[in-house]
Amino acid sequence: MLKAIMKKFSNAAKEEVNKMVEPQTEQPQAAVLNTAEFSALAAQMATQTEAFTAIQSQFAELTAKYEEAQAQLASIEAEKADMVVAAKAKVQATRQEKLEAIMGTTKAPGVADALASLDDATFETVLGTYAASYKAEAKSAAFVEVGVSAEAAVVTAPEESLEMKIIKAKQKSN
Repeated sequence: MLKAIMKKFSNAAKEEVNKMVEPQTEQPQAAVLNTAEFSALAAQMATQTEAFTAIQSQFAELTAKYEEAQAQLASIEAEKADMVVAAKAKVQATRQEKLEAIMGTTKAPGVADALASLDDATFETVLGTYAASYKAEAKSAAFVEVGVSAEAAVVTAPEESLEMKIIKAKQKSN
């Protein structure tokens, strides 16, 4: 059955091809232009050529403007990147100064680098915690001076007791 269907479609295809290939009995009529028609077409072509040239000129101008705008955009983006880097450096320097005021110049740079990725609110919270911690540490017993200060008054010897006086008197007499 499949062979019969294929044969039927094959015959139909052959008939279509034969219809297409058969020579045309009608001859197309040759187009003959007179001088007036030719002049009109030549004028129309000249007008279209001028319009095309004007469009090409406009395209070249717009392309130049586009390239100039792209160059300006690249310049602005580079300036923006420089400004962002400068702003981050300024923020980092300000943060380090705040930390130095609390913990001194020894620890502050390392802590500032460790806290560089924090946003401002979080940094201020951490800074407040450090300030409270260092303040409490400074007031703790570990940092309170124990002993005599250099400005203390001269310590006088304790008064001699009665027993001491008797012992000294006996030593002098011997």
